[in-house]
Amino acid sequence: MMAFFCFVVLMFPLSGAFPPEPKCSKYDYEEKTLERTIRMEYAVERMLEENKAVERRIADSLNTMLNEQKQMQVTHLIAFLYLQMYIAKKQQQQQQKHHHHYHHFK
Repeated sequence: MMAFFCFVVLMFPLSGAFPPEPKCSKYDYEEKTLERTIRMEYAVERMLEENKAVERRIADSLNTMLNEQKQMQVTHLIAFLYLQMYIAKKQQQQQQKHHHHYHHFK
């Protein structure tokens, strides 16, 4: 018990040897809070701008893809029509050849 008493007696005078912790005034606290709020608002604005830029890039890419898909569909349609015309022409030639061959033997 005596050791505890000596410890408390020795430590008590030392507690006054350290400078007191600085206390924030109400003004300091409000100023720091306002600074943080402004920094957060700025960060949110930057994030919104970045999101808008990403949205624009995505929309542009999507439009490009849709246009390319339409062009491919038109190309496929044209190729299909040419193929149909080619088949019809070959069938017509076959019919004419067959008809001419038929009359030749008659």
